[in-house]
Amino acid sequence: AARQANLYDPFRHPLHGALLAWLGEVLGRFSDAAVLISSASTLALVLAAALAGRALGGPWAGGLAALTLPWTHTAAWMSRWANSYAMLSGLGGLSLGLAVAAARWPGLIFAAGAGLAGGLAWGVDTRGLLFAPAAAALVLLGATAPGLGWRRWLMPPLFALGMAVGP
Repeated sequence: AARQANLYDPFRHPLHGALLAWLGEVLGRFSDAAVLISSASTLALVLAAALAGRALGGPWAGGLAALTLPWTHTAAWMSRWANSYAMLSGLGGLSLGLAVAAARWPGLIFAAGAGLAGGLAWGVDTRGLLFAPAAAALVLLGATAPGLGWRRWLMPPLFALGMAVGP
């Protein structure tokens, strides 16, 4: 028999479904697994906003971003969604937050983390690639910082290596 795949959108990738299936088996309830994934993804988005706010505007801006994001209507509901959009948002936001940090405080960990989060966002959905150009530009901006030495040459490849975890 032929595989029935005509109702599955071609831009969706299996990372969310695979994680949901595994976690649902572990927890014994797929609805609990979906809420846990969405809640963790919302937390990632809040942390990403805090990191980006801290990097761009200082500790007060980071704290304000972390406090106000959960008050938005969409973010508040996002923690209860069972679809893949929360995971896509959390990982995409984390990619951008880490890339902003890589531009502000150039380092290998931020560059690799931005790439890894971006690659995982791509693993959730092809639309996760929308975050990649901005994140890559921010990592490249960080790599041009004076006094960085030999690490400047490793930041872009580490970002690309992280993106390679995508499908």
